[in-house]
Amino acid sequence: MEGRELVMGIVIAVLVATVVLSPVACTAHRHKVIAELIEGGTSPLEAKCAIEGDSLGTNTCAALAATRMKE
Repeated sequence: MEGRELVMGIVIAVLVATVVLSPVACTAHRHKVIAELIEGGTSPLEAKCAIEGDSLGTNTCAALAATRMKE
């Protein structure tokens, strides 16, 4: 039984690590992409809106798009 318990413990540890690290990796990647866009000359607000959209519901990205359409 000890071998089976060890395997189950390892499986549970891997699952917990996956659940914890997946959002962290996704967030880190998103920040890296935004930083690359900013380095390429895109404004920080435009870069955030392009990658994340208006995640806070403040309509900031919609206002930015409206001003860009007027240009």
